Amino acid sequence: MNKEKKIEKILIVRFGAIGDVVHSTALFRSLKKYNKTFKLFYLTFKTPSFLLQNDPDLDKVLVTEGKSYKILLKLAQDLKKESFDLCINLQPSIKTKIFALIIGAKYNLTYKKTFKLHAVENFWRTAVQFFNDLSLDEELKLYIPDEIKDTFEEAVVKRTPAEWALRWVWNHPEVSVVLSGMSTMEDVKENIRISSDAQSNSLSKKELIVIDHAKKVFNDKLEIGCTGCGYCLPCPQGVDIPENFAKYNDYHLFGTPETKERFKFGYEMGLLNGERASACTECGECEERCTQEIQIMKELKKVKKLYET
Repeated sequence: MNKEKKIEKILIVRFGAIGDVVHSTALFRSLKKYNKTFKLFYLTFKTPSFLLQNDPDLDKVLVTEGKSYKILLKLAQDLKKESFDLCINLQPSIKTKIFALIIGAKYNLTYKKTFKLHAVENFWRTAVQFFNDLSLDEELKLYIPDEIKDTFEEAVVKRTPAEWALRWVWNHPEVSVVLSGMSTMEDVKENIRISSDAQSNSLSKKELIVIDHAKKVFNDKLEIGCTGCGYCLPCPQGVDIPENFAKYNDYHLFGTPETKERFKFGYEMGLLNGERASACTECGECEERCTQEIQIMKELKKVKKLYET
């Protein structure tokens, strides 16, 4: 029996830090190149999910607010309806193994951590045991809004996003040590090259203007100026106001009309019915406590219109 012919929907699970998720991008790009018809879902924490929301190789990005048994049980029960063919568990813990079983995928693969191999190759090997001729796509790349990419491409000096980021950090005189994750020898060589001449206050005024412009583009795409401080909580009705605003901003930062359903799915998976914008009764208590003076009731109506109508 050829298992591969039966695979259509794949769920990849990886929590952890941003670097862990970046290292796993080579795996799902390899899978997409192997079979473009694969439907790839990725489950992770909120912060690293921002790096994946705009990724064309993923069909849906799912977010969990934690990995307690209670949270994962509820999420697994919801995801069971998706009828996954394969779950690739890159988070080798008892909790996630139980989580993968409850989801009820036809097949489960679990990552076995070893320090003998880099995470990029090790994640790939997890899938190779199922797809024998799966080749490794060693390119680690993330997708950012086009407007921000255009800003850097218009700069006189051409640099990779990583180089812009490293040089910006080194430009601060109060920074004495910079730690940068590396996956390949090319990464090592690039970092050595950058560090050899990146000094404090070494960025020109024009270069700083480019960075400030990219920052402005990013901030302008934030529809709601919520900092997530949580002073508006608790809501008497149970509405998770900061999370509603975060998911609304996610769509305007990374989404398009074509990817709206993906973001709507993430909204429904990340918030219970009583936590969603539609549960607001406009009592006004939250607005009295908001330090940003956000018109919360008005903004929640926008969230409801986007995700619940």
